[in-house]
Amino acid sequence: MRTRVARIAAVGTFSMVACVTAEPSATTAVSTPDVADAAAPETTDANASAVARLSAIRVAAGAAALETETSLDRGCQHHVAYMRAVGKVLHAEEPEHAAFSPEGAASGPNALLASGMPSLDAAIEAWLAEPYHRVALLDPGVRIVGLAFESGWACLDVLSRYVPANGAPPVAYPPPEASGVPAHYSGGDTASLSPLPTGLVPPVGFILSLAFPPDRPVRGSAQATLRRLSDGIAVSVVTRGPADVGEPFATYQRNTVLVIPKAPLLAGTRYEVGVTALAGDVEASRSWQFTTAP
Repeated sequence: MRTRVARIAAVGTFSMVACVTAEPSATTAVSTPDVADAAAPETTDANASAVARLSAIRVAAGAAALETETSLDRGCQHHVAYMRAVGKVLHAEEPEHAAFSPEGAASGPNALLASGMPSLDAAIEAWLAEPYHRVALLDPGVRIVGLAFESGWACLDVLSRYVPANGAPPVAYPPPEASGVPAHYSGGDTASLSPLPTGLVPPVGFILSLAFPPDRPVRGSAQATLRRLSDGIAVSVVTRGPADVGEPFATYQRNTVLVIPKAPLLAGTRYEVGVTALAGDVEASRSWQFTTAP
């Protein structure tokens, strides 16, 4: 199934731009260690479950759990109704359109959006797989969200109540001790805003990330290592930091270091990743382990 996923960008404060197409992941979902008038959402219980699962992923990764706000839910419901009416994934609403609403128009620019999704859980998995969307989903400054899902159209407002989380700990993804991690990243149809450097052609390994708080800007080039724990073999990776001269979309990844394996990872295999970066004026090092899906 072809899926449309809205691309997130960040310049100074978060903003949303452009829509691209992407393929939904066919891999097992990542498992964390225990820790007109807009229609009403189709599955309120399923939406609550999706937020609870995303909260568990955030906590395992190093960020706080999420809360929902009824007014933000309503805005997403209106914007989903607008997208269904126009048949496109769009952030902006045209005031002249019959489906326009002030609530939807306020929600759209602050939300992650998708269509063709079987569930909100599936949309969240697709957003997490794309590093530039993941930045918003896991940002510690995102604490209060609104959401809606209707007939395959998904909206998750992550920015309306955004407050920069200075002093927050780094956020790692996949979370430490996660299992079911996808082995590869195909990039879908996102070449125009690809996190892959020139010359690195998908499929590559699943892209790993470590995000630092905004008051600890990553300076210079970061370093990263990745190795299989079964035999200690080092995996060749490309490390992309927001300060890299060759990073064309540094503003999209904000204060996040990306670790890109040059080839797909092995299935059912445990790995250890290590990242070292100058964050603020202090050199920070972090290592953690995860296991790919069978």
